[in-house]
Amino acid sequence: MGIEIKILRDGDGAILENLDSEVFDDPLDPAATAEFLRDPRHHLAVAIDGALVVGFVSAVHYVHPDKRRPEMWINEVAVSPRYRGRGIGRRLIEGMLDAGRALGCSEAWVLTDRKNPQAMRMYAAAGGAEGSQDHVMFTFRPGLAVRREPLASAVAQSLITALNAELTKIYPEDRATHFSLTADELLAFVVAYRDAVPVGCGAIRRLDGTTAELKRMYVIPDARGEGIGRAVLEALEAEARKLGVARLVLETGIRQDAALGLYRSSGFREIELFGEYLESPSTSVCMAKDLA
Repeated sequence: MGIEIKILRDGDGAILENLDSEVFDDPLDPAATAEFLRDPRHHLAVAIDGALVVGFVSAVHYVHPDKRRPEMWINEVAVSPRYRGRGIGRRLIEGMLDAGRALGCSEAWVLTDRKNPQAMRMYAAAGGAEGSQDHVMFTFRPGLAVRREPLASAVAQSLITALNAELTKIYPEDRATHFSLTADELLAFVVAYRDAVPVGCGAIRRLDGTTAELKRMYVIPDARGEGIGRAVLEALEAEARKLGVARLVLETGIRQDAALGLYRSSGFREIELFGEYLESPSTSVCMAKDLA
């Protein structure tokens, strides 16, 4: 049986209970899922292998006072890593475009990064017209602030303690966790505040003249799925660029699907294990991204 592309409707939430790894960035919230599927302007198409959801595309269609026909914004497209390279992403896009035509949409929009050649090829193959290189997207996160804090501060140490406890539980194997970070090697430590409450953190440490490592990335459980990890990552990339860093590397674990999804969608690619992570080959994943 082949891959089925299905547009989900109100009441289809149970289909999303059987997901392959790294399809969504974060665990699904049942209430948000039900609200999304009830809203007639929200659309979700999934790729299903048997009963397993291996990919999705989400979109919203809208009307505007100076437009005679509705338009569609394609928000996100994702396919599980082990199902990539089979044309599933293109089929998902085509399925969503068919839904847009049925709604009378005059145009559909999608945003990607020019440094993501797979996405660029997929959208072009689906019939998309590449826009001007002058387009820039600004992201606003009301109520969220990311700022530097001293590594020794109480807020930093509280978040690090919570991170260490979580990682120790996820990776009980000997030498599977790597908590080392000293003030001498630190380039920046940032804390994310949501409505003035600390909810996440991250750091970069210098490895050599042009390379830095991402460390201590964490978001408290109650704040996950809100884009806070991405905001911390973007803040650290900005700090790295200001400090003349040309390449960022990182280590994460094989059991952290949300982290892997975040890093891949942000342009990081897997590399060979390095440094202390050679001691944990069965659990560590190392990645890199060029900032130049």
